[in-house]
Amino acid sequence: MPFRQFLLAAVIATVALPAVAADINARRLITDDCTGCHGNEVFSRQDRTVSSMPGLKARVRNCTAVAGADWSSNEMQAVVEYLNERYYDF
Repeated sequence: MPFRQFLLAAVIATVALPAVAADINARRLITDDCTGCHGNEVFSRQDRTVSSMPGLKARVRNCTAVAGADWSSNEMQAVVEYLNERYYDF
């Protein structure tokens, strides 16, 4: 493999890894801390109350408080991004 192709592949892999790690982390956080109160159906039901990105951020913040989850701001952001990508598409 020529050096330029190797370098390009290395850069792409480095950029893609944080996104994959965030998805895995977000899924784990949701499984560990959210599904005790509700399943994933709340994200895709017809009458869901979250209708915007600010609303999703507020809901995640409120739910972590109710669940007693001690998430960092980065963990909350990872969950918001994961939920938006998977269910909401704001």
